[in-house]
Amino acid sequence: MTRALVTGAGKRLGRAMALDLARQGYDVAVHYSSSQEAATDVVAQIEAMGRRAVALRADLLDETQIETLVPQATEALGGSLSLLINNASIFEYDTLATATRTGWDRHMQSNLRAPFVLSLIHI
Repeated sequence: MTRALVTGAGKRLGRAMALDLARQGYDVAVHYSSSQEAATDVVAQIEAMGRRAVALRADLLDETQIETLVPQATEALGGSLSLLINNASIFEYDTLATATRTGWDRHMQSNLRAPFVLSLIHI
């Protein structure tokens, strides 16, 4: 069975990847942080293709939520994942004049640390 977790799958590229995976025969865990309605819509479209899908909320800035995302996906989809797509990221515009350590840490947590942790859990 082919099962995938796509982070940030409610909108934009993540949405497109989740839907394409379903067309290829994957069951898909659709991760979102704040786009519940969009993620629910993706799940409905995947289920309409005859595939299993679930929307899972997790804040990738929270290590505890990162650590539970893969186990939640495997439980909801009925088995281990064969694919993990680390797509989610935060987009907070800043410049050299407005950049802060807090902003830097948020970007690194979401865009670097979370994918690393998810990859380790997925193995």
